[in-house]
Amino acid sequence: MEYFHVDHGNHSLLKVGTTIRTSDMVRNPYYESIRNQLNDVQPVFGQPRKLLEFLRSVDTSKFTREQLAAAYSHNMNSYIRVVRELEFENVRRESYALRPSRHRCLWLAQSSSEAKSWQEQIGKAGPFRILRVFAEGNMFLANEGHLQTDSCAMNELESAAHRYWSGEPSSGRCEILLEGAMTVLDEER
Repeated sequence: MEYFHVDHGNHSLLKVGTTIRTSDMVRNPYYESIRNQLNDVQPVFGQPRKLLEFLRSVDTSKFTREQLAAAYSHNMNSYIRVVRELEFENVRRESYALRPSRHRCLWLAQSSSEAKSWQEQIGKAGPFRILRVFAEGNMFLANEGHLQTDSCAMNELESAAHRYWSGEPSSGRCEILLEGAMTVLDEER
């Protein structure tokens, strides 16, 4: 069936005719990118520092509370996303093993306008294209409204994961998870 995919150009932009198989990937580019953001050493005001070491040091007194909060907002978001992805994968393995893994899947949209909406949400710099693709394999239609974007208790996160994997409707957009093959048919103009 035909779907749409946001090509981030994480490694290089996909060419028409290219087929991507999730079986050839250890992890998808999204999960790999959030894992890579969790380095032991983080840039702290232009200097590589271990996060807790810096927070426990007297160096923090050199900055305002607002500066510190802004500097660590991105880091905290990364940790929250990794915890979410790990918990969602644990719930999937335990209760919904036949669903595609968020760690290995490719994300698809049902329409070009949905894909453009996802592209706007991603919002990072770089080359982006909306591709029309042919996809086959194990697919699951989920709702992104269940994905927690803020910190919450683990039992709340686990409940959200069950709602997500059971396909419960929510106020968010739909996303299609694919474990299988995706072939690039054309670039949307």
